[in-house]
Amino acid sequence: MVNNRKVLLKALVGKYKFAPFYAVPHQDSKSGKYLTGIENVPKEFIDPSYAISKDDIVPITHSMLLDMQNTEHVNKYHFFLVLDEVANRLEEAIPGKHIFYIEDAESEAAISVDKDELMIQAFELISSNMSEEKLYNIAFFLSKDPRGMSSNLLKQMVYSEAKTNPAGIIRAMGKGGKHQIFVSKLFFAQIIKKQKNMYFYGDTLLGISLEETVLFMMNPANNKLVDVLGQQLALKEGKPLEAGDAKLELTMPDGTVKEVTEDEADKLMLEYSMSVPPSYGIKGKVKKLQTQFDLIRNKD
Repeated sequence: MVNNRKVLLKALVGKYKFAPFYAVPHQDSKSGKYLTGIENVPKEFIDPSYAISKDDIVPITHSMLLDMQNTEHVNKYHFFLVLDEVANRLEEAIPGKHIFYIEDAESEAAISVDKDELMIQAFELISSNMSEEKLYNIAFFLSKDPRGMSSNLLKQMVYSEAKTNPAGIIRAMGKGGKHQIFVSKLFFAQIIKKQKNMYFYGDTLLGISLEETVLFMMNPANNKLVDVLGQQLALKEGKPLEAGDAKLELTMPDGTVKEVTEDEADKLMLEYSMSVPPSYGIKGKVKKLQTQFDLIRNKD
């Protein structure tokens, strides 16, 4: 036993940074024994007054300090080591399973505090939303193709990234992440192509790097092309759009072009057919932008 050794309990889940978690011994499914860690307590620290029993409820708080020269603390420490909700080290923590981890000041001294905080933040973000769609989007943000991955492989990949690249996880789940996810989906769907670091849609250069391509998608001046790309992606992903919400270009009798929904187009064309003399030769040409509906209508 090292003199003056101390360990900390750190919360991985936000709410337990402000409120205690009440831990109880779990029963082993095979042996039927309650796991208290008593068998691992060094002899010099065995004391019935402090031994954890199957009926005990032990509160754990964020930044809880355990003095490894204190008999009560040593008994708690060995109980926490066998507790399902506590990871023995930050690197072994699994989002959705562990809510605390043990920080040993001696063995973990080399770990950067900044990296720890980023990793904890990444775990919190994943734990708060573990939907398959969210995990897919994280993979796409990291330029990995998750299609065809089993649920377990997808989770394993995301968990691994949370440990080795926590900043990437945080960016993926931030507000700006959706544009990079969109670019990645377009690339893996083979709607846009990548040559070296440059991204193209047909012959149109979108950007000379991933970052520049993301900025292209964010630029309101490019909304029309971005909409077209989004429509193609929806078709590739097999996501049908409602006909009433389809975007149409309606060429009016005066030559102006209005972008409207299909329902709005019907109303406008009816108004013009009633207000403009037949000799005007009305041709309200409605051209659907979304090939999913493949509709061209002409009214005279």
